[in-house]
Amino acid sequence: MVRRCAWSVVAVAAWWALSFASAQDVANELAVQWQEAFNAGDAAGVAALYTADGVLHLASGEVARGPDAVQAWAQAQIDAGLTIEIVSEASEVLADEIVYGSGTWAFLDGEGQQVLAGKWAAVDMMDGDAWKVHRHFASVPYQLE
Repeated sequence: MVRRCAWSVVAVAAWWALSFASAQDVANELAVQWQEAFNAGDAAGVAALYTADGVLHLASGEVARGPDAVQAWAQAQIDAGLTIEIVSEASEVLADEIVYGSGTWAFLDGEGQQVLAGKWAAVDMMDGDAWKVHRHFASVPYQLE
C-alpha cells in the first residue's frame, strides 16, 4: 500500500513537472504555428490560433477583435506579399492555464527585405483542449523627434 501511494505521488509529480514544462513552451509553439500559417498564406490558420474573444493589438494602433477580424487583417498582409519572421525571447507561466510570451517580429517583402519590425507580447490560455492566443500585442520602435 505504501509503495502504491509512493508511486502515485511520483506519477503526479512527474505529470505536474511535464505539464509545467509544456506550458512554458506554449508561447514558443504558438509563435511557430503563427509564423508557419502566415507564411503559408493561411490567414484562416492564423485566425484559428485565437480564442473566440481573442484580440490582436496591431502596431498601427488598430485592434482586430475576434478570429474573423484577425483573419481579415492577416489576409490583407498576405495579399500584399508579406511574410513574417517571429523570434520568441521569453515565456512565463502566469497561472495553471495562462502563459505569457514575448519576442520580436519582422515583416519581409517578396524579396526578403525587412519592411517593418518590432516587438510582440501575447497572453495565451487553454481554450477547451487547446492552447490559443487570447491577447496579442505588436509594437514598433518609437523614436523621439
